Amino acid sequence: MNLTLVEWNVQDFFIHLAYPVSVEVIASLTGEHWSLLAKADQPLKPLNKIREIAAVIRELDADIVFLCEVGGFESLKNFSSLFLDDD
Repeated sequence: MNLTLVEWNVQDFFIHLAYPVSVEVIASLTGEHWSLLAKADQPLKPLNKIREIAAVIRELDADIVFLCEVGGFESLKNFSSLFLDDD
């Protein structure tokens, strides 16, 4: 049995949203509109970078993924639910 581990420094990975949004809304947003969803005190990671990170994670299909420099549980939860289809 093989176990696949991935460790990735995603540097300044903040997804602190000022407004609730759905997966469907995220799919139709431009990067400019995405940045308008940020809380006043913290800019969001650029949308294109978040989408690329999600695509690589899906492609690797690792058993365990360790992400470094994530902006807290809120960012991780938003990333998981909005970009990785994980409820």
